[in-house]
Amino acid sequence: MNAQRLKLIAILSMTIDHLGVVFNTLYRYKIAGDEFASYMTDAYWQMRLIGRLAFPIFCFLVAEGCAHTKDLKKYIGRLAVFAIIAQIPYQVFWGMRTGIDSAINSLFRFTNGNVLITLTLGAVIIFFYDKLFRVDKSKIFYRVLFIAGIIASFITVILLRGEYDLCGLLILLVYVFRPKKDTDIDSKVSGTKYTQLMCCALVTLSYYLLILNHQLFEAIAAASSVFPLLLYNRKSGNRKWKWGFYIYYPAHMLILSAIMYLAMV
Repeated sequence: MNAQRLKLIAILSMTIDHLGVVFNTLYRYKIAGDEFASYMTDAYWQMRLIGRLAFPIFCFLVAEGCAHTKDLKKYIGRLAVFAIIAQIPYQVFWGMRTGIDSAINSLFRFTNGNVLITLTLGAVIIFFYDKLFRVDKSKIFYRVLFIAGIIASFITVILLRGEYDLCGLLILLVYVFRPKKDTDIDSKVSGTKYTQLMCCALVTLSYYLLILNHQLFEAIAAASSVFPLLLYNRKSGNRKWKWGFYIYYPAHMLILSAIMYLAMV
C-alpha cells in the first residue's frame, strides 16, 4: 500500500469522525433546540472510534514525507500555509456543536489549534533534529541551539493547543526509527518498519490513556492504525492529487459547517 492510499484511508476515517459530530449535533438540536452541547449518541461514538485511525496515520505520513522530500523547508511551508488557512474553518466547525452563535463567536477568538498545526510543528522538530546531526560536534553553540529548537517546537504546540499536541512526538519517533539508507545523516540510529509501528502503537495508547484519560477501547481503536500501516510499501504513489489532500481538510469542515448551519436556521 503506497502513501496516497494511506492518505485516503486517513481522510476517510477523519471524514467519518466529523460526520459523526455533525449527525450527533443535528440529532440533538432537533430534540432540544440550543441545549444540545453535551449529547452523545451511540452512532456518534461508533463513528468517532473509526475516526481514531486518522491522526496516527497522518503522523506516520508526515514523518515519511520529511524523510523523502527533496526540500524539507518547502514541505514545512506547505503544511504551515494550510494550517493557517484551516484555522477559521476548524474553529467554526467545532463552534457549530454548541450553536450558531458559538460558531460566529469563534470567528473572532482563538480556541485551539487545528491538527495541521501539530503536524507542521512535528515537521519543524524533524528539521531541527536533522540540523543536529549535520552540525560538527565541536560546534557546541549550534548543537544547543538546535536542541532548543526541538524543545521550543514542543512547547509551541502545547501553547497553541494544537490537536493531539504531545502526540506530535509520534512524528519524531517514526522519523527517528524509520528504515534507513547508509547515506542518511542519522544512519547510525537503528530503525526498521517494525520499530516505527511499535512507536505508533505505544505512543498512541499512552497518549489516549494517560494524557486524554480516554477509555481503553478508544485507545485500542486509535492504535489499530498500525494495521493499514503494516501494508505500507514505502512508495509515494500517484502524486496527481497532492494538493487535493491539503485542500480537503479546510474544505470539508466548511462544507460540514454549512450543512449544520442550514439545518439550524
